[in-house]
Amino acid sequence: MMRTKFMTVGAILAGALACLAWLGSEAGKRVARAGWLHGRADKAETLGSDFAVPARPGKASSPDEEFAVSKTADELEELLGDSHAGGCDWHRELRAQGILESLGPDELAALFQELEGRIAEPWSRLLNVVLLEWARRDPAAAFAATADQYSRAASVFAQWAMEDPTQALAWLDSEDCPPEVEKCRDRMRAQALSEILERDFELATSELLKLPSDDHRGGESWLKTRESVLSRWAYSALVDPALRDRLVDFVKTTGVPEDHARLNEEMLRRWSQDDAMGMLTYLYELRDYLEVADFPAEKRPALEAEAVGAAIYREYDGPALEWWMGRHAESTEVPAALNHALSSWYQKYPDKVRGWFEGQADSPQRDAMLAGLIPSIAIRDAAEAERMLEGIRDPDLHDRAAERLDYMTSEARSPAR
Repeated sequence: MMRTKFMTVGAILAGALACLAWLGSEAGKRVARAGWLHGRADKAETLGSDFAVPARPGKASSPDEEFAVSKTADELEELLGDSHAGGCDWHRELRAQGILESLGPDELAALFQELEGRIAEPWSRLLNVVLLEWARRDPAAAFAATADQYSRAASVFAQWAMEDPTQALAWLDSEDCPPEVEKCRDRMRAQALSEILERDFELATSELLKLPSDDHRGGESWLKTRESVLSRWAYSALVDPALRDRLVDFVKTTGVPEDHARLNEEMLRRWSQDDAMGMLTYLYELRDYLEVADFPAEKRPALEAEAVGAAIYREYDGPALEWWMGRHAESTEVPAALNHALSSWYQKYPDKVRGWFEGQADSPQRDAMLAGLIPSIAIRDAAEAERMLEGIRDPDLHDRAAERLDYMTSEARSPAR
């Protein structure tokens, strides 16, 4: 009797894990990241290519092959089409899995092409499921066929990498990776790394160094960069203090100070409101590190401004600005990160910001910060901007800020064209 119960429980758990992994749900991803599911048993064999997976026995080709592909597509649409996207039907999922596993690479290629012609939805789960099965067998053909579909290629590659990160990432840099993939290689790597940090820290961090730094173009370009990955890793680091410590230590060693700045900014912005003491402790440790870190002199202000800006964003403005002014009071340069933080601070607490400027001793940095803030003040209250403009002591900065304010107010008064 007990043996029967154990067998029943085991069958239920096996079915549950299969469905979670199939759907790519968050729970399934965490199972894969933890290494509970280790990919497929039919790993690659060396048959002319390190990454060629032997095809399972498929249907024999015949004059009716085109009809068979169409019929298979009909069946899969019935099982996994958009009308079933709202939940998990164990029976449908397992039937679809069985169909896909019975097909060879060429049949999967034909099936994907057939479904592409039918499905207009760019985020179709069914297309991704078929592409993933094809990629498991013949990644070169699968990703060459979808290399111009950046989002789909990157998303499916990330799923493959969750199953077998070492093999997937090795393939991406191998001679078997086709030339067509070159234009989306960085995005594929970046999306995969966002998922596997908790599964294989050493592999994920070493692969990060292959990604380019942010070129500040934003949009699709940003998704290919190490900054995009670090931004996503920041969340994982916050919910796991041990992982956070390892990640912070790692970014200090990359040779790119901006990596450390990006991780700090993202973590501080997302730090839980319920852990104020933890955030303050981290900020003090960060301050101590910034004071002794060996950053290039020309990069130091921008890197420190990232941390100060994040602290202002989290309303730890007093100590952060006191530290900043103690280090940069004689500078007339205000890094963009700090300028943006001051603007956001003013939009939320205009009286507090006004009081801070009024309480500051005259200095080049104070004048530069106020001059940079004038446009944000003018958007909210032009008369207030006029009043605060008079607090800028430096003649050149005052004149430039006045010109900009005059332009903004004259544009606002101009009749709409």
